[in-house]
Amino acid sequence: MKLGICDDEAVVHHQVKEYIEGIDFGVSLELVDFYNGKELLESTSQIDILLLDICMPELDGIEIGRKLKGNLNIGKIEFSHSTLHNRFRFIFSPILFG
Repeated sequence: MKLGICDDEAVVHHQVKEYIEGIDFGVSLELVDFYNGKELLESTSQIDILLLDICMPELDGIEIGRKLKGNLNIGKIEFSHSTLHNRFRFIFSPILFG
């Protein structure tokens, strides 16, 4: 199983990755790193689960989610968004696109 981590903040990215590596999920887990949305969308990696930062430069997590959900060439991906923002757009937009 491949788990993608997409976050532009290096410290947060590293902490999330380190935390996940310390958990035994009972399955073989390959972590795939992305540091911005463009890099993620251009990747040829088949991701099963995606941890996605919402607020990133160039292409935010909300727009990435919309693009991935609309791409029929990509299989089903489970999304998890993260944000420290308390604004409506950042909290509810990911829920609205599914």
